[in-house]
Amino acid sequence: MGGVVSDAGGVRRALGHVRTVLEGAGRPWWDYRRSIELDVVLGLTASDADAALRRFCATRGIDPTDALLATALAGTVDAVRARVAEYATAGATDVMLGFADFPATGMLELFAERVLVPE
Repeated sequence: MGGVVSDAGGVRRALGHVRTVLEGAGRPWWDYRRSIELDVVLGLTASDADAALRRFCATRGIDPTDALLATALAGTVDAVRARVAEYATAGATDVMLGFADFPATGMLELFAERVLVPE
């Protein structure tokens, strides 16, 4: 199985394949970390998130309909929290995050303060 995983459903399918291969080889699939790398485009309000997404697209030279955006954690705090949950449910155990405003830390701080807070 190869190719680009385009969303949480794709992650679920890819990790299901990995599990099948590991089980077929008699290896404990639960001992393996299942890491994914995602871009984060985060705003406190919908307006902030939309503006950040426009900047992200312009910086990357991509169209707002680009497939890359299907994988990104993009939107408001609630939307991003829900996307993180989707990836966790799909089987991801670890995420590596690239914040769209790097080297600034505004999105990182917002993520730490509002997304990672237990509900």
